[in-house]
Amino acid sequence: MNNELGKIFTNPNGKTIPYELEHFFNSSNFLISKYNYNKPNSYFDLINKADALGMEQFTLPPNDFFAIIKKLLDYNFKVKSVEFDPPLNEEDQELFNRKFELVSNESINDNNLSVIKEQFDQYNKDLHSIPRKLFFLSYQGNGYTLYNNGIIDIEDEHEINELGGLLTSFVDEVQSRQ
Repeated sequence: MNNELGKIFTNPNGKTIPYELEHFFNSSNFLISKYNYNKPNSYFDLINKADALGMEQFTLPPNDFFAIIKKLLDYNFKVKSVEFDPPLNEEDQELFNRKFELVSNESINDNNLSVIKEQFDQYNKDLHSIPRKLFFLSYQGNGYTLYNNGIIDIEDEHEINELGGLLTSFVDEVQSRQ
């Protein structure tokens, strides 16, 4: 099975989402559009077309990256790993992974999540490193990798609907803060 790549776009101002973009999934507030990484200019063509249709790129700044982790856990997804940019040294990455695994295997509460948030903040402050990608599994075992630029690597596009409630809730939350 080949993974598919998608780009998440948000729907500002409640406009009707245009169907001119080939997509995996759409809702009233976002769209996951397909693109072919191996086709020259596919990504840039997609960005230009979406812009012309009034869509906005979905991105995850560090604070929202932490918020999506919390939302994933709330929706019973299993967060498996987080990678940083610039990459952490091997020792720091292993330490983070161990802490993260301990926190995500315990019952999730605000105290456990604050440990992860503090670690994000420390890496940003001390190492100038921010979260770049997040790998997670659905409760059905489907794998997804979400990048801070709004790209999503989808293991099985036929199961994409399991992301609907999660992303709808998260996009609503982000848009309500703007």
